[in-house]
Amino acid sequence: MSGLLKNAAKKIVSIILVIAVFFSYVPRSEAAIGCSASPASMLQIFTESIATLYNVFPITIAGVPININNLPTANELGGLPVCICMQGVPPIPRIGLTFGWWNPEATIETVKAPFCFPTLGFGFGSLGGQFFGEGNSGQQQGVSSETTGEGRERQVFANVHWIKYPVFALLGLFTDVTCLNLTESGIDFLYISEIDPTWRDDLLSSIINPEAILFANPVAQIACIPDSIASTAGFPIDPLFWCMGAWGSSYPLAGNAGGNQIEANAALAARTIYRMGRMLLLWQTVGMVSLCQPIPMPIWLKSEFSMYEGFPMLWPLRMPIGRTEMIWSAGMNPPVPSRDDNFVWFLYQHHECCMF
Repeated sequence: MSGLLKNAAKKIVSIILVIAVFFSYVPRSEAAIGCSASPASMLQIFTESIATLYNVFPITIAGVPININNLPTANELGGLPVCICMQGVPPIPRIGLTFGWWNPEATIETVKAPFCFPTLGFGFGSLGGQFFGEGNSGQQQGVSSETTGEGRERQVFANVHWIKYPVFALLGLFTDVTCLNLTESGIDFLYISEIDPTWRDDLLSSIINPEAILFANPVAQIACIPDSIASTAGFPIDPLFWCMGAWGSSYPLAGNAGGNQIEANAALAARTIYRMGRMLLLWQTVGMVSLCQPIPMPIWLKSEFSMYEGFPMLWPLRMPIGRTEMIWSAGMNPPVPSRDDNFVWFLYQHHECCMF
């Protein structure tokens, strides 16, 4: 049944892309924004995904960590060496060793050009710009994050694509380690915002996050200050799920964000992580509750994820959600026509499992 659903989903995406091509004649004043996708971008991203695999560290085996480059981690198991899982019918307890690592899960594209896929090396330029190229946040829109004459900050809008990018499986590594769950080895689309109207409109996004209204107040945002400090010094504070450290608010789960281009695009990539969990496409993989089997994660655990920029420039070390861009963003968005303001982020998810 799951195979049939997956095939049906792929056919739907194909049909939508064909319809998008049909609308490619739509004029747009920002056609010059261009798409940076090309075989060179695909090769760059693939090469970087392999060259930066050291970000899987620290690896923890039976509670003993193995680390390099002092990469950050959050050990929810607290050094627990052994684990017990119930398996089979009837359930039989099996004893194993705890195993933890940071797994390369996906690439998240945040692009100014609709239907531009740098990870896969193709795009449709300004295709369907009037339909897919702008969001609606109730504020002044634009690709610039400078303040307006009235002192209001313009919003940055970008479309996002979640592309499953299992580097280990693509290389055929560790396929015999059962709790890595590398049964599927292909690259696949899991989310394309151009076909999702809730991404372009903050009000429509309340369909999947009706609780957003609770955090749209100064008190809730002041509470994000400790999260900003924590994410810069180490890892963000998970109970403050409505905060993204120095990147602003998690809400609304839509495509408009404030700040400069790099910070805003990082924030939109992080919001996409939250959305994927809300849509049950991304599950919790850390802690005792998910040691034997991943569980749904409608409210994200920010400390479970790390990300870093891979395009147009590479920042080689994964970083926690919300780390201030003053540390890492210098020179990461060079002003090159048709290349700037299109980003690809590598996503790593922390996994802890019981290895038999």
